[in-house]
Amino acid sequence: MPDSRIPKRNLSSPDDFPIPPPQQPPIDLSSIQRELGRLSEAVDTLKEQSKAQSIKLDAVSVVVGGAKAAGKLLWVAVGFVGSVLLLLIAAYLHHLFEGGTK
Repeated sequence: MPDSRIPKRNLSSPDDFPIPPPQQPPIDLSSIQRELGRLSEAVDTLKEQSKAQSIKLDAVSVVVGGAKAAGKLLWVAVGFVGSVLLLLIAAYLHHLFEGGTK
């Protein structure tokens, strides 16, 4: 068991002790340029892919627009045929009930 009567020493370094700056790894400019070239190629590739995706989306948009127009036309045709059928049924029923009372 340590004796609590013994004063503890300050184990820190003195103020005038030189502290060297942290060592930095050497800069390899050729590897930085190589990586920058790869990054530029990747960005160019992404730009080209983005353009291709945009063209595909435009084509899909045209197809969807055509499908919407065809769907609307179909609803108009169904509505017209339904109206004509209802008029024919109404005329038949009118003729049936009016013709039977005379």
